[in-house]
Amino acid sequence: MFAACGGGWSATGGPRPLVQKALTTEVSEHFVPLRVNQVAIMPLEGDAVNRLPKTQADALNRDVVEAFQVWTSLDLSNTSKPTDTNTAIERTRQLAEPLFEKAKALGVSTGAQGVICGTLNVFDETRGSAYGAMEAARVQFKLWLLESSSGDVLWTATFDKGNVPLNENLFRLGDAVNKGVKWSGAGQLLRDGMKMAASELEQLRTR
Repeated sequence: MFAACGGGWSATGGPRPLVQKALTTEVSEHFVPLRVNQVAIMPLEGDAVNRLPKTQADALNRDVVEAFQVWTSLDLSNTSKPTDTNTAIERTRQLAEPLFEKAKALGVSTGAQGVICGTLNVFDETRGSAYGAMEAARVQFKLWLLESSSGDVLWTATFDKGNVPLNENLFRLGDAVNKGVKWSGAGQLLRDGMKMAASELEQLRTR
């Protein structure tokens, strides 16, 4: 069950905390630690990506690759074989197939044991000031790790986080101003979420 992010009061009678649990994961019975080590990462799909300028979408996808490069010990074909992988990604994008079928095709094409694919469903930027935004940034994405040979989904991660506008929780407004608390933009929320997802996957792989 996902933790909700919102203003107002918590069940204990106090203001809701500024930080809520944002990441949930599921592990398949087919998941075996360290069985899948060579992985290709597909660009994110979804409505939120489609609404972004290409340059911004490309930058977000680079952030995804960087997170798994830094926070896991996976051998990423995106960095070890960038030219071949980018060519395979462009071919895969042309396929009129569901996401998982395209992911499996990318894995076969690159020779990777697995593929990480995902959807970016919400990418909302802050509107208003950093201290009292009328609409705060929110990001929601979902990632899957598929085994290329079988197409089995080995791992799923869902991230959903939105900053609570301080004007929805006036009890925290003075504290935030005094301490210099500011809200993260959607890009930072996505990077934070990818770091969390990559770190959790690495713990599962090496346990």
